[in-house]
Amino acid sequence: MGRGIGSDRLLRVSERVIIDFTYQLSVLLSQSYLVQESLELMASMNTQVRIKKVIYSVLEKINSGLSFSDALSRILPLDRFFLAMIKAGEASGNLPEQIARIGDHLEKRQLYRQKLNKASLYPIVVFSVTLFASVIFIAFAVPMLTNFASTLQVPLPVSTQRFIGVMEWTRRFYYIPVSVGIFIWLLSVW
Repeated sequence: MGRGIGSDRLLRVSERVIIDFTYQLSVLLSQSYLVQESLELMASMNTQVRIKKVIYSVLEKINSGLSFSDALSRILPLDRFFLAMIKAGEASGNLPEQIARIGDHLEKRQLYRQKLNKASLYPIVVFSVTLFASVIFIAFAVPMLTNFASTLQVPLPVSTQRFIGVMEWTRRFYYIPVSVGIFIWLLSVW
């Protein structure tokens, strides 16, 4: 969601609040209520504090002489595309349909985000389990393997010696890979 055009003070509300707002408003407008009447009805019937705050802010802007689309642009963080749809709905007289379309689009977008979050959770869990298993292996199995190999009095292959050397280094200087991992994670988050 982008910033509204010409915004004075955008309210920080969740996308769910905006979706609920658009659906409620589209239902009332489709019943031939005027925008201001619809907003007043929504304010009187609504129990959600966030939606009431949005409604009263929009009503205040409309009462000061702004159009509905201009009032929304100064209150809600809507994309320019949605504001253009609302302006087109105001001009063409099909505002209820346009607001319902916006609500549908926002809801679909929210569902896609939820699906994406769920889909990205699996690789994170797999990576975490693998990391945990690696730490356990480095902390317990490598020292036992090293002790076992030293009791055999048999020279180990070069690849095994290197592996044990890397594991011993990782065990001794664990804070270096941990710091690098945290740094990479921070870079990916930003």
